Amino acid sequence: MTNSQRLPPWVGASRDSSGAFKWSSGMSVSSIFWAQNEPTIYGDCATLRSNGMAACPCYNLQPALCKLKPQLCNDGTFGGPNLVFGTINSPGYPDQYYNNLDCYYQIVGPADSYITINFDPFIVENYYDFVEIYDGNTTLKLIGDLDAPEPPKASFESMSNQMLVYFHTDGVETDKGWQAQWTAKKFSTSITQSGTSGALTSTNYPNDYDIFIQQLYYITSPENTVITVTVGDFSTETDYDYLEIFDGDDVDATRIAKLSGHNVAGATVNSTGNRLTMRFITDGTNQYPGWHLLWSAS
Repeated sequence: MTNSQRLPPWVGASRDSSGAFKWSSGMSVSSIFWAQNEPTIYGDCATLRSNGMAACPCYNLQPALCKLKPQLCNDGTFGGPNLVFGTINSPGYPDQYYNNLDCYYQIVGPADSYITINFDPFIVENYYDFVEIYDGNTTLKLIGDLDAPEPPKASFESMSNQMLVYFHTDGVETDKGWQAQWTAKKFSTSITQSGTSGALTSTNYPNDYDIFIQQLYYITSPENTVITVTVGDFSTETDYDYLEIFDGDDVDATRIAKLSGHNVAGATVNSTGNRLTMRFITDGTNQYPGWHLLWSAS
C-alpha cells in the first residue's frame, strides 16, 4: 500500500467510458468483488471495504493496493563448468509447496558430461502436480515425468551436459513436495572395432554393469560390406537399461534396434552399410549382468 494522505485506497479498478468497471489490466471486474449495492454512481474509482469493493472518487494522489504474483519459485540455474553434483527441491521443502507454480530448474554440468538425477522423496498431489524432465535447456526433448507419490521410475539421465526440470502445481491441493540429487558424469570412453568380425560386451560383463552408463561402440567393416550383429547373451532392467543400434557412424543415424530385458538372446540386427553405432544406457536402479554379442561383415 502506498504512503499518501488519508484517502480511500484505490485497488486498481476504474469506470470506463461505457460505465463498466475494469481492472488496470483491462479485464472486467467481476460482480462477486463488490459489496452489497455497489458500485454506486458516487465515484469512478474503486476502493476496498470490509465487506467488499465500493465505488469512490478518483484523486490525483491516492493510496493504492497492488496485487503482484509473489516470487514463490526457488528455480534458476544450478551447476556450472566446475560443479559435478548438487541438490534441488520444491519450494518450501520439506514443508508444503505452493499452489499455481510453474518453476524451471536448469542444471548445467561440465562440457564433457551428462546429467543424472534421482528424486527422493517425491510426495505431490496425484496427477495434477507434476515434474517433467527434459534433455538440454528447452522443453523440446522430454526424458520423463513424475506425477504421483512412489513413482515407478525416479532416476533419469540426459544425453547432454544440460537438463531442465519443470515443476507445475494446480490451485487445489499441496503436499511436502520433493528433493532431487543430481550428478554430472563423464561420458565413458568409446569403444571402436573394425575388420570383418568381433565381439563386444557391456561394462563388467558377466558381472553386473554400473549405474548411469552411457557407453558408445563404433563398428566399421570393409567397403561394400554390411554388418550383422548377433546377440549371444542379454539381461538388463526391462525398458530402463537398453542397447540402441544405429545404422551409421553416429547416434544421429537411423535407429534400427532398441534391445532391453531378458528375452533378447539370439536376436540379429543388420546394417545397410559398413558402419554401425551402438549406445548402452543404464539408469540408477536394478543392475544385471548385461550382454555379449558377436558381429561379422559380409
